[in-house]
Amino acid sequence: MGTTAQFKFFGPFFSAGALAAAPKLYHYVAGTTTLKDAWTDRAKTVTAAQPIVGDANGIVSAYFDGLYKLVVKDSSDVTLYTWDNVDLEEVIDALPIVGGNLTGGVNTARTTVASAANPDIFAITIGNTIDYTGTATCTGFAASPQAGAQRTLVCAGAAVFTAGATMLIDGVTSGNNYTAVAGDKLTVIAVTTTVFRLSIQSFSGQYRFPETQVPSAHVNTLDDYEEGPWTPSVGGTATYTAQQGTYTKIGRYVFIRCTLVINVIGTGSTSVISGLPFAASSNSSMYVGKSTTLATNVVSIAGTALSTSIELRSRTAAAASDAVNAVLGNGALIELSGGFEVA
Repeated sequence: MGTTAQFKFFGPFFSAGALAAAPKLYHYVAGTTTLKDAWTDRAKTVTAAQPIVGDANGIVSAYFDGLYKLVVKDSSDVTLYTWDNVDLEEVIDALPIVGGNLTGGVNTARTTVASAANPDIFAITIGNTIDYTGTATCTGFAASPQAGAQRTLVCAGAAVFTAGATMLIDGVTSGNNYTAVAGDKLTVIAVTTTVFRLSIQSFSGQYRFPETQVPSAHVNTLDDYEEGPWTPSVGGTATYTAQQGTYTKIGRYVFIRCTLVINVIGTGSTSVISGLPFAASSNSSMYVGKSTTLATNVVSIAGTALSTSIELRSRTAAAASDAVNAVLGNGALIELSGGFEVA
C-alpha cells in the first residue's frame, strides 16, 4: 500500500430496472468479510463510513488503496453486486522515481546545470534529465539523496570527466579523462551517496574507446580502437617534399601506411624509416607499393617493422639475398603499408 489513496466512483446502480438512489457500498479485505478502510481524502486522513452511502443519482465515491472485496446493496439492503479481489492501489506512489516531480505521467522536463568540479546535479526539482553546459573538468558530484538516485546529463560541449575513486566511468581507468562531444548522454547512477558510476552514450551512435587502453585477457573482448596520423622520418638533417603517415589500431594489431619523399637526405638514414606510432612486438613484414629515385638500383624492396622503426631490405640482383642497402637518398620516394602486433 502507498502513502496516498486512489479516487474511485461506482455506478449509477439500478434495481429492478429503476435507479437505485442512495446505494450502499460495503468494503472488505479481499476474499473475506473483514472490514477494510476507505477514505474521504487522498491523504487518507479521514476514514469513510462503512458502508459508504451513495447520492440520489446512484453514484458511490471514495478513496481506496489496495485489494478489496466490494458489495453493493440498495437502500433496502438488497445485494445488487459483489466484486472480489478488486485492485484499487494508488499507482503513482508505486513508481520508483528518485527526485523530480511528476507532470502527468512521466516528467520529461529538463533543467540546465553548468559544468563544474563537483556540480550538484541532484538538487534539481524538475525532471531527471539535465542540459549540461560548459567545458569544466568534473571529478565528482555533490552528495545524492540516496544510493540508486539517477540523472541523465546531455552535454552541450567538450565537458571533461575524470575517473577516480568516487567517479567510476565505464571504459576509463582511474586518473584518465573522458571528454564529451556535443549531444553525448551520460547516465549518472549513485552507487552510494558519494560514489557515482557514469555510462556513456555517444550522440553519433558510435562507440568510443577510452583514451588509454584498458587491456582485457578475454579472447572475445575488443579493448581498443584508435586511428590517426604518424610522421615517417629518416632523422638527421633530412628535408622532405612529402612526409605523411596514417594508422588504425584494433586491439593489439596496428595497420599503417606512409608516403615519404625525401628532398635532401643530409645526415638522415639511408635504410631506416622511424616514427611508428606504436612499438612492434616482433619483426613484421611491410609491403612497399611504390619506390622511385632510389640511391641504389634494386630488383625488390620490402620493409620490416622493428620496434618503432621500419628497416628497408632489398635485393640488388635477382639471385642476391635481401640486405640492408643504402636505398634512400636525395629525391627518393617510398610508399609502404603493413601491419604488426603491438609489444
